[in-house]
Amino acid sequence: MGVRYSWLILVLAALPIAGERAESPLPKFEDRLALPDGRLVDCPPSILAATGAAEVRCFATSLEFRDLKKRVREVRRLERDEPAAVGHRPDLPDFWPGWIRHGSLAEHRFLFEGRVMLLVFDEEQGLLAVALEPHCAHGEELLDVKEKDLPRSIHKARPEMPEQARIERRGGTVVVEATIAETGEISEVCVLAESPVRYGFAESALKAIRQWRYEPTLRGGKPIAVRMSTTVTYEIH
Repeated sequence: MGVRYSWLILVLAALPIAGERAESPLPKFEDRLALPDGRLVDCPPSILAATGAAEVRCFATSLEFRDLKKRVREVRRLERDEPAAVGHRPDLPDFWPGWIRHGSLAEHRFLFEGRVMLLVFDEEQGLLAVALEPHCAHGEELLDVKEKDLPRSIHKARPEMPEQARIERRGGTVVVEATIAETGEISEVCVLAESPVRYGFAESALKAIRQWRYEPTLRGGKPIAVRMSTTVTYEIH
C-alpha cells in the first residue's frame, strides 16, 4: 500500500500559519522564472477541473523543456540561498522527486516560500499552467504537535489504494492537517497537498484519517485539542 503525482499545471498550495493567510508567492516566482515571450492565456477547462484550485494561471511560451528545467533549477537555488526562504511551514517535507513525464506533459512539485508549487508544462502546445491550491482554514489557535509526539493511537484505519491508481500502478502522496479533539477523535481534517491530483488519493486519505482515534492529549492534567500534520504515502508493490 502506498501514495504519489498529476496533470497539466503549476501549483501553489497556500500553507499559512494558523489564523493567517500569507501573500501568494506567485508574482515573485513568475518574476524570477522570467519566461521569455511568456503571455497570459485562458486556461483550458480540463486544467481548471484537474486542479480544483481557487486560482489558475496559464502561460503560452516558446521555451523548450530543457531551458525551463534550467530556469526552475536556478529559481530553486536562489530560494535555498535566502535566509527568509524558509517560508510559513518549515515542517512541511519537500518529498517530491524531480520532473515527471506523462507523454508530452512534464510536471514538477517543490516548495517555494513554504508553499507547494506544481509546474506542469506541455511542450507541444507551449503551455505552462500555474495554480493556487485551496488551503486549510484555521479558527482558534491550537498547539501544533508532531505525529510522533501524540499520545498512544487507539485506532488507525489504513487508507485504501484508489481503484484507478491500482489499475495504472500509480503511487501518490497526500499531506494532511488534522485537528484532534479533547476526546482524541479527529474533529477536522483538510488536505495541504496531493500528488498526483487526479486519482482520488486525497479522498482516500481523508476517509481513513477521519476514523483515527488517539488517547486524549493532556496539559496540566486536562485534555486539550491539538493540531498535527501527517504524510500518507501510497506505494505500488
